[in-house]
Amino acid sequence: MSEDERNTFHHIVVPDLEKLGARKVVVKEEILSMFRILMDEGIQDVSTGKIVLHLKEPMALGILMATTVEDLGDKRSIFRTLSFQSRVLPFSYDYSTKLRVGILYFVEKEEHAIAQKSFFKREEKVNVELPEQYSKALTPYAVKLSRTLEKFSRKSPMEDTKEKDRLIGIRPKENLMTFLKSIALYHGRTRVQRKDFAEFRSLYRYMNYEFRDIDRKGGCE
Repeated sequence: MSEDERNTFHHIVVPDLEKLGARKVVVKEEILSMFRILMDEGIQDVSTGKIVLHLKEPMALGILMATTVEDLGDKRSIFRTLSFQSRVLPFSYDYSTKLRVGILYFVEKEEHAIAQKSFFKREEKVNVELPEQYSKALTPYAVKLSRTLEKFSRKSPMEDTKEKDRLIGIRPKENLMTFLKSIALYHGRTRVQRKDFAEFRSLYRYMNYEFRDIDRKGGCE
């Protein structure tokens, strides 16, 4: 790809992280380290046994990952280090009873056997304006998310320090700001509006590891 072609891509989608969970620890550590670099400063030069990459400019990408409770494991899991958790926005959910019944009906009709195709629109990146009022309003959500990630992660020396030395939510706030912009962009807007913040608040209830029920409309029971 040329530099211009690469600039149109902004995320890697990993639909099933379970396959990674079966690999050796050293492999998982290498891949997650690569993910962290991609999500932060970006990758420019890589030279390993299977990857050789030399770019003029660093390439930063977001990572969309899906996995299961079992793969997240206990606090010994590599996925539960604070350095990794602090870089992600977690979304967890479970199926409500009503939705489980609907899935059974869906299977009965054999609709799941019909081949489906998904298409991603390839568009240039755009800038989305985030008014200061909404940026400030995200602060308590970012701080609360930091506490959630600390609690979920492996035991860290941070847990034994004074309150002022704990995570203050810098990375979570940066991620939430980007997420709020993405909501506006999803609806075709390049400036965040009140309705976008309202939608963010409704989705924030799932930004944890509590696995709350969802129904067919995506509401929380």
